[in-house]
Amino acid sequence: MVVVVWIPLIVVWLIVMIDLIRRRGMHVGSKVAWAAACTLVWPLLIAYLLVRPTRGRVEIERKRDDAQSRLVSAVLDHEAGSIDDAAMAEEVRQLRAATAPGT
Repeated sequence: MVVVVWIPLIVVWLIVMIDLIRRRGMHVGSKVAWAAACTLVWPLLIAYLLVRPTRGRVEIERKRDDAQSRLVSAVLDHEAGSIDDAAMAEEVRQLRAATAPGT
């Protein structure tokens, strides 16, 4: 499968590089910019695939964001006097339990 994908890409890249080098009427800066863009696009795509978030990591981040939103709401309610100290402490305890590693 590697050969089926990479060999045609390398051939196309070589054709583009040769065309850029041989092309007349194009400034050197433009040639360099096009060559850099065509050369960097593949490593950047590979880097994205290597560091993209997994479903598990996305779920963990979503839970953390939800917990942070609940905590901010609780703090604002506490500051406004809507909930007392005991209710605030209970909310914090529940949030810590919900976001503890391994949950």
